Amino acid sequence: VTTTAPPETTEAPDIGAAEKADLTIGIRIPNVGSNAPLFVGIDQGFYADEGLTVEIIETESVREGLVGGSLDFALAESMDVVDAASIGVPISIVAGYRNRQPFYVATHSSIGSPEDLAGKDILLGGTPGSLDYDLRAGVMAENGYDISGVDVNPVSVPGGSNAWVELLLEGELDMTVFFARHKPSIVDAGHNVVLDVFKEWPNDSIAAADDFVASNPNTTARFIRATLRAMEFWMDPSNQDAVQTMAPNYGFNPKDAEKDPAVYGEDLALYDVDMGLDPAAFDEALGKLVDLGAFDSAPAMGTYTNLDALHAAQDALGVAQRPTAAEVAASTGVAAAPDLGAAEKADLTIGIRIPNVG
Repeated sequence: VTTTAPPETTEAPDIGAAEKADLTIGIRIPNVGSNAPLFVGIDQGFYADEGLTVEIIETESVREGLVGGSLDFALAESMDVVDAASIGVPISIVAGYRNRQPFYVATHSSIGSPEDLAGKDILLGGTPGSLDYDLRAGVMAENGYDISGVDVNPVSVPGGSNAWVELLLEGELDMTVFFARHKPSIVDAGHNVVLDVFKEWPNDSIAAADDFVASNPNTTARFIRATLRAMEFWMDPSNQDAVQTMAPNYGFNPKDAEKDPAVYGEDLALYDVDMGLDPAAFDEALGKLVDLGAFDSAPAMGTYTNLDALHAAQDALGVAQRPTAAEVAASTGVAAAPDLGAAEKADLTIGIRIPNVG
């Protein structure tokens, strides 16, 4: 009698012991939707399961904290990490976090069309020529609300988004950016939401210093594995009450509007449960920034990421690797626009008609 042996199965090797157990994680924005996977991981014991103790720290500059060693990991704006890595700052993206960008803009109820904004105060972040302003204005134009030919008055207002929206509601601003939690109050007051889209552009990622990752590969993989488990818990809408109940224990207080399941769902939509990265989305977003002049060119994904620990964590949980090593290698970045050729004539004479200053 001939028998056939069952096919061999291979399991991902277990992750080794953490080289460093006490970790400090830097965040920039102290709200529930931006930080829930971290405090869920603490609350549910996922980090403890990995032998890790995690402290969350709010800081103005996560880049400085990572390079200086006061932070072990950080939730960092993805494009900031790309920019830093491209100029030689030794930090890298080690996992995805929020993989898409929301763009919300509202106008006062008295504004019926872009032309009505002539001479009006608007807040898009910065002024024409700045990255925030040009990016939002460009996305608005792509979606049928073009203010490029309107003589608006761009302003900056202290106090953050809650203050901006309050000024819109009071009629002191005629256009402002906002966030999902503000939408109900804007709509209920009869004002206009003129932009409400998600772009598949990376928002923020988990970043670490290159020397930390090199010295602590198991810690990095264990931290990501625990965060993956927390991400699954966070992204299950049925856990909303549990998440928002635990949040104040970690210094994060849900606003009343955030308790609306629809608003909560918009936060969830920014994330991917596998904490993967999309090379094409990075290249597209970087191409837009090259077009706006924020980058001369954009590097390939392999130059600003170190995804070995992400892959180890994904393998350990039976999650498909994303991106694969081949997908990272296929990312070529965005080339710089060709420079102009040398001037054929250097000494020029310019004619004028009216000899005055203006």
